Amino acid sequence: MDHGIEKSHRFMPCCSSHCHHQQRQRSDLHNHPNPLVRLIADWKKKDWVLCFKHIFRESNRVADCLARIGGEIEPVLRFWNMPPQEVARILIEDERGVALPRVTVI
Repeated sequence: MDHGIEKSHRFMPCCSSHCHHQQRQRSDLHNHPNPLVRLIADWKKKDWVLCFKHIFRESNRVADCLARIGGEIEPVLRFWNMPPQEVARILIEDERGVALPRVTVI
């Protein structure tokens, strides 16, 4: 599940599904989303107007892919001159208009 925290014109995306995935893979607690939950609770106490949105992973495939890549590499600030190969593929599919409908079982 992706969450975004919006304050006036600023929007800060926060991906919690990646934290859950990492915790299941590595089974250690330092990847648990609890710090994110506490941070959101602290933001709610401030004199801000917050709007929480749920964005399906299929709607934001590039952000989801970057979050997965970020979990697999060293935690340092990284700049790319070209998008990573996985992201480039998604961007090309998006440019071509490839649709990935969300399947829901009732």
